[in-house]
Amino acid sequence: AACHVGQLDDTFRLAAHTLAQTIGRDIDVSSGGHSLNSLTDGFLRQLSKKTVKMAEPYPIFNLPDRLVVLKPAGWEVCDQYTENQLSSWLQAMDSQSSGILRDRRQQYGFIHRLDVPTSGLILAAKSYEAYLQMELQLAAGKIARDYAILCHGWVAPSLRRVRASVDWTIDEQTEAGGRGKTCTTDLRARKHVLKNMDALSLAAVTIQTGRRHQIRSHVSHVGHPVVRDGMYAATATFDYDAAICVRTCLHRCCLIFDDADGIVHEVRESLPSDLLAATLCNCTSYRY
Repeated sequence: AACHVGQLDDTFRLAAHTLAQTIGRDIDVSSGGHSLNSLTDGFLRQLSKKTVKMAEPYPIFNLPDRLVVLKPAGWEVCDQYTENQLSSWLQAMDSQSSGILRDRRQQYGFIHRLDVPTSGLILAAKSYEAYLQMELQLAAGKIARDYAILCHGWVAPSLRRVRASVDWTIDEQTEAGGRGKTCTTDLRARKHVLKNMDALSLAAVTIQTGRRHQIRSHVSHVGHPVVRDGMYAATATFDYDAAICVRTCLHRCCLIFDDADGIVHEVRESLPSDLLAATLCNCTSYRY
């Protein structure tokens, strides 16, 4: 929070980074963890020789101590509520690892999550040192996350920001506009679609705070629920949306973060085929 209001200076940030680096390195040594770089490179080479279906995770960017994975819809990051676990998939890449990939307390190395019915880029650490560094980046607002959503209604070009509080309800939904912590979702309509006489919008979304279900609850709060969202759209709308797409139409398409040397990396991934088809098939569109 201090970083967002300009009260966290570079001296303090550097000291925190150095401390995180030292603590993480000590934990890596004591836990017997090791780099997955060589194994992941080999795994990438194997995948490059065959066609990878979107139904399977895919490592699309690899560094010695961290990587970016493309999570398909239907996969859970690490909470163990569904069969397809991104954590188990990553552990299978190194069955001998005893480090952060098997540490539930540190989310198996994952820096953030995505809801099960959505897709997109996930940042993961291969060591405790990298994990603590990136957690610090995330807390300081230094990791940028961009999304693409397909939502109901034509989002007005003038609607650029949703600022509303979010709070958990008893049925595990996030309620926007009432009690809770205030957060901001920036959005911009990229394309208006008329599909079977239904108005839809393809919108670009950026967040910094990353509250649970923030994007889905915020856009629903302003009257533009995400297509095929079983939690924040009416039941009749959710059922009708099956003709448009079979899963929640939200995709994290870009991550920007620093590596261990402070070099900025930008990783992008285009819309998956199912979301692309929902914006193109049998429709009339208007671009902005």
